[in-house]
Amino acid sequence: MRMSIFPRKKDKSKRYRYSPLQITFVYAFFGVIWILFSDITLHKLVSSRELINQISIIKGWVYVVLTALLIFSLIETLVIRIKKDEAELLKSYEQLSLTNAKLEESQIELEDQNQILVEYQERLYEYAYHDHLTQLPNRRSFHNELLKKTQIPGHKIILILLDVDNFKYVNDLYGHHRGDQVILQIVQKMNKLLGEQMLLFRTGGDEFAVLIETNLTDEIIHQYVSKIQAEFKKFYKEYKIPISLSMGIARFPDHALNYNDLVQYAEMGLHRAKESGKSTYRFYDSALKATMDEKIIYENQLKQALEKQEFILHYQPQIDLKTGKIRGFEALIRWINEDLGFVSPAKFIPIAEETKLIIDIGGWVLEEAIQFAAALNKEKQEDFIISINISSLQLMNEGFHDKVLETLRKYNLKTQCLELEITESVLINGFEGAICVMQKLRDQKIKVALDDFGTGYSSLNYLKQMPISTLKIDKAFIDDIVEDSTNQSILTTIMTLGHNIGLEIIAEGVETQEQVTYLNNNNCDNIQGYFFSKPIAEKTVSAFIDSFSFETSPLML
Repeated sequence: MRMSIFPRKKDKSKRYRYSPLQITFVYAFFGVIWILFSDITLHKLVSSRELINQISIIKGWVYVVLTALLIFSLIETLVIRIKKDEAELLKSYEQLSLTNAKLEESQIELEDQNQILVEYQERLYEYAYHDHLTQLPNRRSFHNELLKKTQIPGHKIILILLDVDNFKYVNDLYGHHRGDQVILQIVQKMNKLLGEQMLLFRTGGDEFAVLIETNLTDEIIHQYVSKIQAEFKKFYKEYKIPISLSMGIARFPDHALNYNDLVQYAEMGLHRAKESGKSTYRFYDSALKATMDEKIIYENQLKQALEKQEFILHYQPQIDLKTGKIRGFEALIRWINEDLGFVSPAKFIPIAEETKLIIDIGGWVLEEAIQFAAALNKEKQEDFIISINISSLQLMNEGFHDKVLETLRKYNLKTQCLELEITESVLINGFEGAICVMQKLRDQKIKVALDDFGTGYSSLNYLKQMPISTLKIDKAFIDDIVEDSTNQSILTTIMTLGHNIGLEIIAEGVETQEQVTYLNNNNCDNIQGYFFSKPIAEKTVSAFIDSFSFETSPLML
């Protein structure tokens, strides 16, 4: 039995229900007692019948008065009790009304709060499943939608992954606000190009996906993506910003039987498109998968290459045309794997950069090359310059500047004997940060060269902002320099303007006497190429220096 520490309130309805009975009982009891005892007493005390009759009349009136008073008292007590209870009831009613009013107000507030909650939920859903800038469905929506579609038996899907080429370059040059505007302009164009049963998603900062729920032929898909390419070729004319798209395409279930494979295969196509020079598209095929499988093998082997000491450095001399002497050497990495054999840098360097292994590999090259140069300069009592290629990832890695100075001190190599070569990719991988690091290096008298100039994104005017000391002209401008008058004009302009802003010029890929003569006659400072020497092993560098003569250097093929 459940017990309470609080006293129970009396049931007022029962109290009122028994009150008439109580009154009747009291009246009857009093009446019986009065009649019984008054008559007995009267007959005992009075013997005269006449007097008894008179006293009985008086007794009757007394009875009436007394019972009236009794009834009045009982009724008055009951009325007082009722009034008191009515007052309490009224008070309770007022409290109940007040509570009810508060409950009504609370209900209104709850309804308002619920409405706000619903709006927040809708907004949270919007944030969770839609891109804030473009209002397009985002990566999470893409994942859910594609996963759902690939689970429908017999459903046909075409997935196109799109990546805006060099978008980071746009952000760095024009600012993030302009970058956002460009994204909105891209979305506007893409929406116009969407057909029936096509969905557009923004899956990343500069990444999009188009989901096509129909079984279009490859020819129609080719026409569609070609239309996209053609539309974006107009982008520069309209907005004065060089924008292009790379695309990877895969089919479900023709290429892939599940969500993960479909996305992976489309990404393979996208990756191949970007490797092919960007601004193009590639369909997934089995050969592409074989290439990606090969890449995974290279990547796995590359992770162990440093530990297994599979890297070596070769050195290619750079010749000063004014003095005819050796200016220095460029350190070039070589990889010889026990399973893969000799692996071209053109194959493994992009993989190293993509996996960020380039940071550790580049650190090894930096230390080995500086150690070599310090020993060589000490042996020959010279100040040969050692040129080392640095990736943008390496340059932007925290502590890179300190690491360089620490290594120079460790091997006692003069700062002016070190030249760090960067490619134009720094312009799209954090330009402002790269400028800061480069300036710190230049403040220490370390040379900074811009490699492969003319093949990337920079312009001569843009070079003014870069704290570089040297400009390396790409081999592509040198190959036809003797026969091609256009190349001659371009090369002469580059060298003249480069000199005007205080840069030292190095021509790469020099292979013939005619090229040497032309470059010498047009005030090129230094040359590098097979005409003087291929990259040579460390152990043969000393002998090369001893035997080198500018006048008698053979053409080495």
